[in-house]
Amino acid sequence: MLYMKIAIISDWHLGYDFEGELKDDSFDNLFCAFKQIEEQNVDLILAPGDLFDISIPSQDIMFKAINLLNEINISNNLNINNNLGKKLKIPMLAIVGNHEYRGKDYVSTVELLESIGFLRNLKADSFIFENEKVAIFGMTGIPEKYALQYLKERFNPVPKVGYFNILMLHQSIKEYLPFEDEMVASISLGDLPSGFNIIINGHLHWSSVVDLPQGPRFLLPGSTVTTQVKKKETEKPKGYFILDTDKSKEEQLEFFEIKGIRQTHYLDIKFQKQNINAIREKIISEIETLEKNSEKKAIVRIRLKGELEDGEFLKNLNLNDIKKKYLDYFYVSLKNEIEEKKLKESIEQLKKLQTENKNSKDLAKDIFFEQIEQTKISKDFDYKRIYELLDNGEVVKAKEILNN
Repeated sequence: MLYMKIAIISDWHLGYDFEGELKDDSFDNLFCAFKQIEEQNVDLILAPGDLFDISIPSQDIMFKAINLLNEINISNNLNINNNLGKKLKIPMLAIVGNHEYRGKDYVSTVELLESIGFLRNLKADSFIFENEKVAIFGMTGIPEKYALQYLKERFNPVPKVGYFNILMLHQSIKEYLPFEDEMVASISLGDLPSGFNIIINGHLHWSSVVDLPQGPRFLLPGSTVTTQVKKKETEKPKGYFILDTDKSKEEQLEFFEIKGIRQTHYLDIKFQKQNINAIREKIISEIETLEKNSEKKAIVRIRLKGELEDGEFLKNLNLNDIKKKYLDYFYVSLKNEIEEKKLKESIEQLKKLQTENKNSKDLAKDIFFEQIEQTKISKDFDYKRIYELLDNGEVVKAKEILNN
Protein backbone atom coordinates (compact mmCIF):
# COMPACT_ATOMS: atom_id res chain seq x y z
CA MET A 1 0.00 0.00 0.00
CA LEU A 2 1.28 3.44 -0.97
CA TYR A 3 0.53 6.63 0.88
CA MET A 4 -0.36 10.16 -0.17
CA LYS A 5 0.55 13.65 0.92
CA ILE A 6 -2.32 16.01 0.19
CA ALA A 7 -2.56 19.82 0.39
CA ILE A 8 -6.01 21.14 1.34
CA ILE A 9 -6.50 24.79 0.42
CA SER A 10 -9.93 26.39 0.28
CA ASP A 11 -11.87 29.59 -0.43
CA TRP A 12 -9.37 31.47 -2.57
CA HIS A 13 -11.98 34.10 -3.54
CA LEU A 14 -9.93 35.22 -6.53
CA GLY A 15 -11.04 38.68 -7.60
CA TYR A 16 -12.16 39.83 -4.17
CA ASP A 17 -12.24 43.67 -3.97
CA PHE A 18 -10.91 43.77 -7.52
CA GLU A 19 -11.89 47.41 -7.97
CA GLY A 20 -10.60 48.43 -4.55
CA GLU A 21 -7.36 48.86 -2.62
CA LEU A 22 -7.09 45.15 -1.82
CA LYS A 23 -7.54 43.95 -5.41
CA ASP A 24 -4.28 41.95 -5.47
CA ASP A 25 -4.63 40.27 -2.07
CA SER A 26 -6.52 37.16 -3.20
CA PHE A 27 -3.98 36.50 -5.97
CA ASP A 28 -0.90 37.34 -3.89
CA ASN A 29 -2.03 35.17 -0.97
CA LEU A 30 -2.80 32.17 -3.15
CA PHE A 31 0.48 32.48 -5.03
CA CYS A 32 2.44 32.60 -1.75
CA ALA A 33 0.54 29.55 -0.49
CA PHE A 34 1.21 27.54 -3.63
CA LYS A 35 4.90 28.43 -3.56
CA GLN A 36 5.07 27.06 -0.02
CA ILE A 37 3.19 23.93 -1.08
CA GLU A 38 5.65 23.40 -3.93
CA GLU A 39 8.39 22.93 -1.34
CA GLN A 40 6.39 20.31 0.57
CA ASN A 41 6.37 17.63 -2.14
CA VAL A 42 2.64 16.96 -2.15
CA ASP A 43 0.99 14.39 -4.41
CA LEU A 44 -2.43 16.02 -4.61
CA ILE A 45 -4.28 19.29 -3.97
CA LEU A 46 -7.89 19.47 -2.75
CA ALA A 47 -9.81 22.73 -3.23
CA PRO A 48 -13.25 22.60 -1.56
CA GLY A 49 -14.94 25.53 -3.29
CA ASP A 50 -15.13 29.30 -3.70
CA LEU A 51 -12.06 29.51 -5.90
CA PHE A 52 -13.51 32.78 -7.23
CA ASP A 53 -15.31 35.55 -5.39
CA ILE A 54 -18.16 35.93 -7.89
CA SER A 55 -19.86 33.49 -10.24
CA ILE A 56 -19.10 35.48 -13.41
CA PRO A 57 -15.71 37.17 -12.94
CA SER A 58 -14.38 39.69 -15.43
CA GLN A 59 -11.89 38.79 -18.15
CA ASP A 60 -9.20 40.61 -16.17
CA ILE A 61 -9.82 38.40 -13.13
CA MET A 62 -9.81 35.23 -15.24
CA PHE A 63 -6.61 36.36 -16.97
CA LYS A 64 -4.83 36.84 -13.63
CA ALA A 65 -6.17 33.53 -12.30
CA ILE A 66 -4.99 31.56 -15.33
CA ASN A 67 -1.57 33.22 -15.29
CA LEU A 68 -1.23 32.43 -11.58
CA LEU A 69 -2.09 28.75 -12.03
CA ASN A 70 0.33 28.52 -14.96
CA GLU A 71 3.10 29.52 -12.55
CA ILE A 72 2.41 26.63 -10.19
CA ASN A 73 5.05 23.90 -10.42
CA ILE A 74 3.51 20.83 -8.80
CA SER A 75 3.86 17.76 -10.97
CA ASN A 76 0.89 15.54 -11.77
CA ASN A 77 2.72 12.29 -11.06
CA LEU A 78 -0.60 10.56 -10.37
CA ASN A 79 -1.62 11.14 -14.01
CA ILE A 80 -5.02 12.61 -13.09
CA ASN A 81 -7.18 13.50 -16.09
CA ASN A 82 -10.04 15.94 -16.25
CA ASN A 83 -13.53 14.82 -17.24
CA LEU A 84 -12.56 15.29 -20.88
CA GLY A 85 -9.70 12.79 -20.59
CA LYS A 86 -6.95 15.41 -20.69
CA LYS A 87 -4.05 15.09 -18.24
CA LEU A 88 -4.07 17.90 -15.70
CA LYS A 89 -1.26 20.45 -15.43
CA ILE A 90 -1.73 20.40 -11.65
CA PRO A 91 -2.86 17.36 -9.60
CA MET A 92 -5.94 19.08 -8.18
CA LEU A 93 -9.48 17.97 -7.36
CA ALA A 94 -12.06 20.68 -6.66
CA ILE A 95 -15.74 21.35 -6.09
CA VAL A 96 -17.96 24.33 -6.84
CA GLY A 97 -18.69 26.67 -3.92
CA ASN A 98 -21.64 28.96 -3.29
CA HIS A 99 -19.83 31.96 -4.81
CA GLU A 100 -19.35 30.06 -8.08
CA TYR A 101 -22.69 28.30 -8.12
CA ARG A 102 -24.70 28.62 -11.33
CA GLY A 103 -27.67 26.70 -12.65
CA LYS A 104 -27.20 23.50 -14.66
CA ASP A 105 -27.68 25.45 -17.91
CA TYR A 106 -24.54 27.51 -17.31
CA VAL A 107 -20.80 26.88 -17.00
CA SER A 108 -19.14 27.61 -13.66
CA THR A 109 -15.63 28.99 -13.24
CA VAL A 110 -14.52 25.64 -11.77
CA GLU A 111 -15.70 23.86 -14.93
CA LEU A 112 -13.86 26.44 -17.00
CA LEU A 113 -10.60 25.78 -15.12
CA GLU A 114 -11.18 22.07 -15.66
CA SER A 115 -11.52 22.53 -19.42
CA ILE A 116 -8.15 24.33 -19.44
CA GLY A 117 -6.58 21.42 -17.56
CA PHE A 118 -5.95 22.87 -14.09
CA LEU A 119 -8.23 20.61 -12.03
CA ARG A 120 -10.76 17.79 -11.93
CA ASN A 121 -14.25 18.94 -10.88
CA LEU A 122 -16.24 16.63 -8.60
CA LYS A 123 -19.94 17.47 -8.84
CA ALA A 124 -21.44 14.60 -6.86
CA ASP A 125 -19.04 11.78 -7.54
CA SER A 126 -15.68 10.36 -6.54
CA PHE A 127 -12.12 9.90 -7.75
CA ILE A 128 -10.40 6.67 -6.71
CA PHE A 129 -6.65 6.21 -6.44
CA GLU A 130 -6.39 2.44 -6.66
CA ASN A 131 -2.65 2.10 -6.06
CA GLU A 132 -2.62 4.50 -3.12
CA LYS A 133 -5.92 3.18 -1.70
CA VAL A 134 -7.35 6.69 -1.35
CA ALA A 135 -10.92 7.62 -2.32
CA ILE A 136 -11.95 11.28 -2.73
CA PHE A 137 -15.68 12.15 -2.79
CA GLY A 138 -16.95 15.61 -3.67
CA MET A 139 -20.34 17.32 -3.67
CA THR A 140 -20.82 20.61 -5.48
CA GLY A 141 -22.16 23.46 -3.33
CA ILE A 142 -25.97 23.22 -3.09
CA PRO A 143 -28.47 25.94 -2.06
CA GLU A 144 -28.64 25.48 1.71
CA LYS A 145 -32.35 24.69 1.87
CA TYR A 146 -31.82 21.54 -0.20
CA ALA A 147 -28.30 20.59 0.91
CA LEU A 148 -29.19 17.94 3.51
CA GLN A 149 -31.67 16.19 1.23
CA TYR A 150 -29.19 16.23 -1.65
CA LEU A 151 -26.38 14.86 0.53
CA LYS A 152 -28.46 11.99 1.92
CA GLU A 153 -30.74 11.10 -0.99
CA ARG A 154 -29.15 12.23 -4.25
CA PHE A 155 -25.44 11.90 -3.47
CA ASN A 156 -25.36 9.47 -0.55
CA PRO A 157 -21.59 8.80 -0.71
CA VAL A 158 -20.53 5.32 0.38
CA PRO A 159 -16.90 5.00 1.60
CA LYS A 160 -14.77 2.29 0.04
CA VAL A 161 -13.73 -0.47 2.39
CA GLY A 162 -9.97 -0.67 2.88
CA TYR A 163 -9.38 2.85 1.51
CA PHE A 164 -8.56 6.19 3.11
CA ASN A 165 -11.86 8.00 2.46
CA ILE A 166 -12.20 11.78 2.13
CA LEU A 167 -15.42 13.74 1.56
CA MET A 168 -15.39 17.35 0.31
CA LEU A 169 -18.35 19.69 0.91
CA HIS A 170 -19.03 23.40 0.68
CA GLN A 171 -22.01 24.10 2.93
CA SER A 172 -23.06 25.98 6.04
CA ILE A 173 -23.14 23.88 9.21
CA LYS A 174 -25.75 24.61 11.90
CA GLU A 175 -23.33 24.36 14.83
CA TYR A 176 -21.18 27.13 13.36
CA LEU A 177 -24.02 29.62 12.91
CA PRO A 178 -25.58 31.90 15.55
CA PHE A 179 -29.15 30.87 14.70
CA GLU A 180 -31.08 28.12 12.94
CA ASP A 181 -32.65 28.75 9.56
CA GLU A 182 -33.02 26.21 6.76
CA MET A 183 -32.22 28.96 4.27
CA VAL A 184 -28.88 29.47 6.04
CA ALA A 185 -28.07 25.86 7.02
CA SER A 186 -29.87 22.54 6.82
CA ILE A 187 -26.88 20.31 7.68
CA SER A 188 -25.65 19.71 11.22
CA LEU A 189 -22.51 17.83 12.27
CA GLY A 190 -24.65 14.85 13.27
CA ASP A 191 -26.00 14.63 9.70
CA LEU A 192 -22.55 14.02 8.23
CA PRO A 193 -21.96 10.42 7.09
CA SER A 194 -19.86 7.91 9.01
CA GLY A 195 -17.18 5.71 7.48
CA PHE A 196 -15.01 8.55 6.22
CA ASN A 197 -11.58 9.30 7.62
CA ILE A 198 -11.91 13.04 7.00
CA ILE A 199 -14.78 15.30 5.94
CA ILE A 200 -13.53 18.61 4.55
CA ASN A 201 -15.87 21.59 4.43
CA GLY A 202 -15.12 24.87 2.71
CA HIS A 203 -17.28 28.01 2.98
CA LEU A 204 -16.37 28.94 6.59
CA HIS A 205 -13.31 31.17 6.68
CA TRP A 206 -11.54 30.06 9.85
CA SER A 207 -9.57 26.85 10.39
CA SER A 208 -10.67 24.09 12.74
CA VAL A 209 -10.36 20.32 13.26
CA VAL A 210 -13.02 18.42 15.24
CA ASP A 211 -13.45 14.68 15.91
CA LEU A 212 -17.06 13.68 15.23
CA PRO A 213 -18.86 11.06 17.39
CA GLN A 214 -19.70 9.06 14.25
CA GLY A 215 -16.00 8.63 13.43
CA PRO A 216 -14.68 11.11 10.84
CA ARG A 217 -12.55 14.14 11.56
CA PHE A 218 -14.29 17.32 10.47
CA LEU A 219 -11.91 19.82 8.89
CA LEU A 220 -12.43 23.49 8.12
CA PRO A 221 -9.40 24.63 6.08
CA GLY A 222 -10.46 28.28 6.30
CA SER A 223 -9.82 30.80 3.55
CA THR A 224 -6.64 32.16 2.02
CA VAL A 225 -7.87 35.78 2.05
CA THR A 226 -9.93 37.92 4.40
CA THR A 227 -13.22 38.95 2.81
CA GLN A 228 -15.22 39.81 5.94
CA VAL A 229 -13.36 41.11 8.95
CA LYS A 230 -15.12 39.13 11.67
CA LYS A 231 -13.60 38.46 15.07
CA LYS A 232 -13.55 34.66 14.73
CA GLU A 233 -11.82 34.85 11.34
CA THR A 234 -9.02 37.07 12.66
CA GLU A 235 -8.22 34.84 15.65
CA LYS A 236 -6.25 32.42 13.47
CA PRO A 237 -3.85 33.05 10.57
CA LYS A 238 -4.66 32.30 6.93
CA GLY A 239 -3.22 29.07 5.61
CA TYR A 240 -3.77 25.53 4.43
CA PHE A 241 -3.49 21.96 5.72
CA ILE A 242 -1.22 19.12 4.70
CA LEU A 243 -2.72 15.66 5.13
CA ASP A 244 -0.31 12.72 5.30
CA THR A 245 -2.18 9.40 5.12
CA ASP A 246 0.96 7.59 6.31
CA LYS A 247 0.73 9.09 9.79
CA SER A 248 -1.44 8.31 12.79
CA LYS A 249 -4.81 10.01 13.14
CA GLU A 250 -3.46 12.50 15.67
CA GLU A 251 -0.57 13.50 13.38
CA GLN A 252 -2.20 13.28 9.95
CA LEU A 253 -3.18 16.94 9.66
CA GLU A 254 -0.81 19.87 9.98
CA PHE A 255 -1.70 23.54 9.48
CA PHE A 256 0.68 25.91 7.67
CA GLU A 257 0.37 29.66 7.85
CA ILE A 258 0.82 31.61 4.60
CA LYS A 259 3.89 33.75 5.15
CA GLY A 260 4.31 37.36 4.11
CA ILE A 261 0.66 38.26 3.52
CA ARG A 262 -1.41 41.14 4.86
CA GLN A 263 -2.37 40.82 8.52
CA THR A 264 -5.86 41.41 9.87
CA HIS A 265 -6.71 42.62 13.37
CA TYR A 266 -10.02 42.87 15.21
CA LEU A 267 -10.01 45.29 18.13
CA ASP A 268 -12.98 44.80 20.43
CA ILE A 269 -13.16 47.99 22.53
CA LYS A 270 -15.78 47.98 25.27
CA PHE A 271 -16.52 50.68 27.84
CA GLN A 272 -19.17 52.01 30.20
CA LYS A 273 -20.19 55.68 30.35
CA GLN A 274 -17.04 57.07 28.76
CA ASN A 275 -16.55 60.55 27.35
CA ILE A 276 -15.42 61.20 23.80
CA ASN A 277 -11.80 61.95 24.70
CA ALA A 278 -11.43 58.76 26.75
CA ILE A 279 -12.79 56.68 23.88
CA ARG A 280 -10.38 58.31 21.41
CA GLU A 281 -7.44 57.68 23.75
CA LYS A 282 -8.46 54.03 24.11
CA ILE A 283 -8.63 53.57 20.33
CA ILE A 284 -5.19 55.13 19.83
CA SER A 285 -3.74 53.00 22.65
CA GLU A 286 -5.08 49.80 21.06
CA ILE A 287 -3.81 50.71 17.58
CA GLU A 288 -0.37 51.53 18.97
CA THR A 289 0.00 47.96 20.22
CA LEU A 290 -0.14 46.64 16.63
CA GLU A 291 2.95 46.01 14.55
CA LYS A 292 3.43 48.64 11.84
CA ASN A 293 4.43 47.53 8.35
CA SER A 294 4.26 50.10 5.55
CA GLU A 295 4.83 47.48 2.82
CA LYS A 296 1.76 45.40 3.69
CA LYS A 297 -0.68 47.66 5.50
CA ALA A 298 -2.75 45.61 7.95
CA ILE A 299 -6.53 45.65 8.01
CA VAL A 300 -7.81 46.86 11.39
CA ARG A 301 -11.46 46.41 12.29
CA ILE A 302 -12.50 48.25 15.46
CA ARG A 303 -15.75 47.45 17.21
CA LEU A 304 -16.84 50.10 19.70
CA LYS A 305 -19.42 48.89 22.18
CA GLY A 306 -20.73 50.70 25.24
CA GLU A 307 -22.56 53.77 26.40
CA LEU A 308 -21.51 57.40 26.29
CA GLU A 309 -21.23 59.45 29.42
CA ASP A 310 -24.23 61.64 30.18
CA GLY A 311 -24.07 64.79 28.09
CA GLU A 312 -21.85 63.29 25.39
CA PHE A 313 -23.09 62.99 21.81
CA LEU A 314 -22.21 60.31 19.29
CA LYS A 315 -22.05 62.84 16.47
CA ASN A 316 -18.98 64.36 18.13
CA LEU A 317 -17.01 61.11 17.87
CA ASN A 318 -15.26 61.95 14.61
CA LEU A 319 -12.39 59.51 14.11
CA ASN A 320 -11.26 60.55 10.63
CA ASP A 321 -8.14 62.17 12.03
CA ILE A 322 -7.14 58.89 13.72
CA LYS A 323 -7.62 57.01 10.46
CA LYS A 324 -5.45 59.55 8.64
CA LYS A 325 -2.76 59.38 11.33
CA TYR A 326 -2.23 55.65 10.73
CA LEU A 327 -2.97 55.60 7.01
CA ASP A 328 0.60 54.55 6.13
CA TYR A 329 0.29 51.37 8.19
CA PHE A 330 -3.36 50.34 8.47
CA TYR A 331 -6.70 50.23 6.71
CA VAL A 332 -8.96 51.20 9.63
CA SER A 333 -12.70 50.51 9.64
CA LEU A 334 -15.21 50.93 12.45
CA LYS A 335 -18.19 48.96 13.66
CA ASN A 336 -20.11 51.33 15.90
CA GLU A 337 -22.35 49.85 18.57
CA ILE A 338 -22.27 52.85 20.92
CA GLU A 339 -25.48 53.82 22.69
CA GLU A 340 -26.49 57.33 23.70
CA LYS A 341 -28.30 57.47 26.99
CA LYS A 342 -30.09 60.64 25.97
CA LEU A 343 -31.75 58.94 23.01
CA LYS A 344 -33.10 56.05 25.05
CA GLU A 345 -34.26 58.32 27.84
CA SER A 346 -35.86 60.79 25.43
CA ILE A 347 -37.94 58.04 23.86
CA GLU A 348 -39.14 56.87 27.26
CA GLN A 349 -39.79 60.44 28.33
CA LEU A 350 -41.81 61.10 25.18
CA LYS A 351 -43.92 57.98 25.80
CA LYS A 352 -44.54 59.10 29.37
CA LEU A 353 -45.51 62.62 28.34
CA GLN A 354 -47.85 61.29 25.67
CA THR A 355 -49.70 59.22 28.25
CA GLU A 356 -50.23 62.41 30.27
CA ASN A 357 -52.19 63.86 27.31
CA LYS A 358 -50.07 66.99 27.06
CA ASN A 359 -50.44 69.17 23.98
CA SER A 360 -47.67 69.40 21.39
CA LYS A 361 -46.37 72.70 22.74
CA ASP A 362 -45.97 71.35 26.24
CA LEU A 363 -44.39 68.17 24.86
CA ALA A 364 -41.82 70.18 22.92
CA LYS A 365 -41.01 72.27 25.99
CA ASP A 366 -40.56 69.26 28.28
CA ILE A 367 -38.39 67.39 25.75
CA PHE A 368 -36.25 70.51 25.21
CA PHE A 369 -35.66 70.87 28.96
CA GLU A 370 -34.95 67.14 29.27
CA GLN A 371 -32.30 67.32 26.53
CA ILE A 372 -30.65 70.43 27.97
CA GLU A 373 -30.40 68.90 31.43
CA GLN A 374 -28.47 65.94 30.03
CA THR A 375 -25.74 68.15 28.57
CA LYS A 376 -22.73 69.63 30.35
CA ILE A 377 -24.21 73.10 30.24
CA SER A 378 -23.28 75.55 32.98
CA LYS A 379 -25.65 75.65 35.94
CA ASP A 380 -25.54 79.46 35.70
CA PHE A 381 -27.11 79.38 32.23
CA ASP A 382 -30.82 80.21 32.37
CA TYR A 383 -32.02 78.03 29.50
CA LYS A 384 -35.67 78.33 30.58
CA ARG A 385 -35.50 82.08 30.02
CA ILE A 386 -34.04 81.52 26.54
CA TYR A 387 -36.86 79.11 25.73
CA GLU A 388 -39.50 81.62 26.82
CA LEU A 389 -37.93 84.40 24.74
CA LEU A 390 -37.82 82.18 21.65
CA ASP A 391 -41.35 80.98 22.29
CA ASN A 392 -42.52 84.60 22.34
CA GLY A 393 -40.63 85.46 19.17
CA GLU A 394 -37.97 87.62 20.85
CA VAL A 395 -35.08 86.12 18.84
CA VAL A 396 -32.86 89.22 18.95
CA LYS A 397 -32.95 89.44 22.73
CA ALA A 398 -32.26 85.70 23.04
CA LYS A 399 -29.19 86.07 20.77
CA GLU A 400 -27.87 88.96 22.86
CA ILE A 401 -28.06 86.85 26.01
CA LEU A 402 -26.36 83.90 24.28
CA ASN A 403 -23.57 86.12 22.90
CA ASN A 404 -22.87 87.50 26.33
